[in-house]
Amino acid sequence: DSLALPTVTEEEAINIIKGKLKTQNIDISNLPIDFRNITDHNVRIDQNLRFKKELTLNNEPIIDQGVFAAVFGNQLGFYGLFLDVQENWEREFLKHDIMFLLTSYLCLILFILSMLFGLFYLINNSITGKKLISWKLISILLTSVIFIFINDYVNSISVIKTWYWGNTSWLVYWLENIGKNLPDIAQLCFYVTIPTACAYLINPAIKNIFSQQSLKLFSSDAFISSLATLGAMF
Repeated sequence: DSLALPTVTEEEAINIIKGKLKTQNIDISNLPIDFRNITDHNVRIDQNLRFKKELTLNNEPIIDQGVFAAVFGNQLGFYGLFLDVQENWEREFLKHDIMFLLTSYLCLILFILSMLFGLFYLINNSITGKKLISWKLISILLTSVIFIFINDYVNSISVIKTWYWGNTSWLVYWLENIGKNLPDIAQLCFYVTIPTACAYLINPAIKNIFSQQSLKLFSSDAFISSLATLGAMF
């Protein structure tokens, strides 16, 4: 069984945590244990520990500093650092002022409206205009999106492996992780296909945007626009 590991005492688990964190220049020798939890998996015992200490300024408490870690059998499973922020600080930081609404919800509203407009335009075309969409362009676009998504996922494998907590087998972990990302591919393809289809109906020449003729036509204008943008920035 890949989950079977030798069991250690709580004191040994604390020493394992301290030793591993010391290699990351994290000292928890002066942090008392605030919470402990033991989970028996029959083949091994997992110990979850949380260390917390109150930080003070001018003899007044300001914030709690903490470290949580878990030992799976006789190996460090994971660890994390946190600051237990006061509620009034969080309310002050997360309050929705006018700039937050403009930078967050306004962009989202414009995006949703543009997608709805695109859907309406496509449905209206299928009823009245009867213009044919270049499925070759859509196929190339979807293939490119899927390839880029898969390539990005493969490049992220080294990071995704560090999120493994050891509470399941590696096969289950990877299947769950891949399954969680599958809806993102469909969503991304949806977001890309609708604007592209609308742009094609407005200007069918877009299907030849990567042809030699289009490159010659737009390269000089793009170069001049780039120079103008750099000049405006600097």
